[in-house]
Amino acid sequence: MYEESALLEFNCCNCKLPLSGNLLSNISRGNEWFRKTAQSDQVYLSTLFNLKHSVEGHNHIPYARFQNGDIAYFCLLICQNCNSTNIAVIEFYEMQPARYIAKLQGLAVRDETNENT
Repeated sequence: MYEESALLEFNCCNCKLPLSGNLLSNISRGNEWFRKTAQSDQVYLSTLFNLKHSVEGHNHIPYARFQNGDIAYFCLLICQNCNSTNIAVIEFYEMQPARYIAKLQGLAVRDETNENT
């Protein structure tokens, strides 16, 4: 319930300042970002977070999955203090009846020298 107002909150990996953003909108933006990155970078991110990378379906949609098969969602939050981009990996799924579970499974700082990752 109230998943539309759920927050993603963690401390910046670089300067430890608390970061916060809407979970669902960050999942949506992060999913788009992941799909637009080069496949080699998708594989790198998947490996970095111990995820399985796959390209599925007739539209060749890339996915990163946890070892249990659940889809991994990437979220990006920019720190207002140090300007670093933090990558969060979220496990997000529905548990009946109409309850949603989000688990923060990994954090990293984006390499700003590579515009794709």
